[in-house]
Amino acid sequence: MITSVAHIALYCRNIEKSADFYTRVLGLRHLFTQKKPDGSLWYVYLHAGNRTFVELFPISDAAEKPSSAAPGVAHICLAVDDIHETASAISALNWPLEANPARAATATGRCGSLILTASVSS
Repeated sequence: MITSVAHIALYCRNIEKSADFYTRVLGLRHLFTQKKPDGSLWYVYLHAGNRTFVELFPISDAAEKPSSAAPGVAHICLAVDDIHETASAISALNWPLEANPARAATATGRCGSLILTASVSS
């Protein structure tokens, strides 16, 4: 089912300092910086090796999502063999899906997207 970690998205208090740490100190490669339509920063995209990436989001984006208003992991994206098969297997185990599988353009081409609830409530 899971083949690798595709990317991890992090909320950061200081994007410049965080990007400096991940690139200059840890050696990740800056691929691009994505802006919002209003010109403000959306995220910084870094290459962590092979087909794994790190997305750095400003903490202001986390503030728009009350459940994620602190620095730290925003989400983890796992690559899978077959997104529809994976969604079916997860649903069969009664784990809630927030949305049906979707395809989206990414820095590495087209990929599937499947959103799961982040925590166990009981």
